[in-house]
Amino acid sequence: MTLDTPAPDTVDQTPHIDEQGLADLQKQFTVLAPTAAPAGWLLQSLETEEHDSDSETCGSVELTYSSDEALPFEEDEDDPPTISVASVEPDCKWLDDNLPDLADARTVRIGSWSAQVVEGNEDNYFT
Repeated sequence: MTLDTPAPDTVDQTPHIDEQGLADLQKQFTVLAPTAAPAGWLLQSLETEEHDSDSETCGSVELTYSSDEALPFEEDEDDPPTISVASVEPDCKWLDDNLPDLADARTVRIGSWSAQVVEGNEDNYFT
């Protein structure tokens, strides 16, 4: 068997970023993201979920940032500290079923938008 190096224009240089999924969802709702990551933090992934009535999945975009000092990390190590920012379609009828307990949430302003910050919640995709 012979292996050849693929042409550079055929290799996805950012496989951890779903550019097409982001473009599709931005047509449906506003996606919020930091204008700049904190010093020493890098965007590690951008994942998207399409709205799916059969599985009651809300359309969403999740950006995950991690400290560049924590990279690379090995699978057998604890996960490095991360910051995740999720934007979820506002009219998703299953959203209330997926929200974390907001009793201790901190309200923040992002431009003209309000958001709620929930720390240390690992039970929910949308936190």
